[in-house]
Amino acid sequence: MVFLLLVFFLVTTRFAQEDYELAVVLPSASEAQPLITEPKELFININREGDYYVGPRLLSRDEVEEVLKKAVADNPVNQSIVIRADKRVQFDFVVAIMNLC
Repeated sequence: MVFLLLVFFLVTTRFAQEDYELAVVLPSASEAQPLITEPKELFININREGDYYVGPRLLSRDEVEEVLKKAVADNPVNQSIVIRADKRVQFDFVVAIMNLC
């Protein structure tokens, strides 16, 4: 059994090395934009009354829109937004943030 495991790991290691040893010239992307800041999830919390919180700050809908614009400007490709809403909140408040996203 140990011999078979040893053979298995030797064979898989060999295949992994071959992938890196291939002489391939990778294309460059002309439309790619570098990240300005490290991507991170942006959490938008909505309480029962429909107030918006980004982190500990209470923001209006317009202020949330500005935060979202800045986040997308910093990370145009991979910015992720997490919307967390109280289960008793009117869905209109959640839809408003989804539309902004």
